[in-house]
Amino acid sequence: MIISIEYSDNRIDRVDIDSFEKDVVSFGRNEDCDVVIDKPYVSRLQGCFYKENGIWNVKNLSNRNNIRWFDEASGESHHLNERNVSEGLYLIIKNGKTKENVTIQILSVEALGSKKNIIEDGDKKDTNQKGGISIKNKKLFISLVAVAVVLLATIIVIIVMNNRKKTPTFEAVNDEDYVDYGSNTDAYFKDNSTVISVVDADKSNEVHTEKDVQKELGQRGFDQFYVYTDYGIDGESYEEDQQVEDTQDKHPSYETYYMNKKEEMWTIFVINGRVMANPVSYNLDSDLGVQVIFSESESVMSYDCYHNKFYETIPNQSELYVIQVDKIDSATLDDWTVKKIEKHVK
Repeated sequence: MIISIEYSDNRIDRVDIDSFEKDVVSFGRNEDCDVVIDKPYVSRLQGCFYKENGIWNVKNLSNRNNIRWFDEASGESHHLNERNVSEGLYLIIKNGKTKENVTIQILSVEALGSKKNIIEDGDKKDTNQKGGISIKNKKLFISLVAVAVVLLATIIVIIVMNNRKKTPTFEAVNDEDYVDYGSNTDAYFKDNSTVISVVDADKSNEVHTEKDVQKELGQRGFDQFYVYTDYGIDGESYEEDQQVEDTQDKHPSYETYYMNKKEEMWTIFVINGRVMANPVSYNLDSDLGVQVIFSESESVMSYDCYHNKFYETIPNQSELYVIQVDKIDSATLDDWTVKKIEKHVK
């Protein structure tokens, strides 16, 4: 399958998806994605192409930035959940603050048989340039790390600004069910949760320093991976993920990863001092229709990067399924295997 990626500056890259020789090909801003689209408004794991029964499909994996699909033949346009891929299909990722966008067009669903990932138009391009596209293949658990960052970006780190109901089908989400909240975070939480409190991030006394968050996570047994952050305490986002060091600097949210004894991947979030865990391996294959998150109370803590505020909420179960445990640490996550989660949510 051949795709064409076109940027607002009219630059075009073509990618042979079949040349990866695997059934799931991820795309997004994170450098561990197979197809890296280095634009700040593209989610770190935006979506993936996956092959099922010999047929290519495309799935949106981000609730931070929705993808719209447009079929040139039918003239139809919808918000993408997941659907099969056909020639002439356009996928559009928009910048919510400007008119800039990235368009992915399906040129051909037939394999070229080429082992070259990027097919050049004209002169050879620098595929590592800022804002460009690069191709990488990583081990499975590294790919899971990239997935983990995004699966709960809606509620946990970056609030849904273009929320829609998630359905485990191959049909596009009906526009009648779609609500565009823009940057109106208050309206989103009012519609989808019970709001307990709202606090300005730069005025909160609960925010951890880099030194404190590393100590906290280490005591809980989460020391397999580095700790990262995306934002400064003033709400400004970093162009690249920042690895946490032993300093007194504060950040509204932190994240790291944990692989339990069953080699199942988790993302660990620390937001305004609250520790929560995303069972990535479960959420990847779940047909529950909503994401699952673990919390030490019935509420979750969210960070709104648009307004630099923390929201403590009790989410509607149709939006986020919260499993409450006494303590989120390595022993707890070793015990909560994918099979145990499956039994719990039934």
